Amino acid sequence: FHEAAEIGTRKVIQEHSTIGVVITTDGTIGEIPRRDYIEAEERVVNELKEVGKPFIMIINTVQPYHPDTEQLRQSLSEEYDIPVIAMSVE
Repeated sequence: FHEAAEIGTRKVIQEHSTIGVVITTDGTIGEIPRRDYIEAEERVVNELKEVGKPFIMIINTVQPYHPDTEQLRQSLSEEYDIPVIAMSVE
């Protein structure tokens, strides 16, 4: 099931979308720690870069203006060379 969902999502991104939005977190949303998102986050960013579609990243956080969040935002923006926005998505 998981593999089928990834294939379907990849097909939609490659064939039907014009822009992408990657949503990740700093770990303040829910009970899953930040480190558990990193592998999937890297994979999705690399796939979007391979396809060549423009995209941004949103860090979903309960503290969008906290210095630690800003540091993470800057780090991700530099690491992936993409625009990154921190916000609380409710």
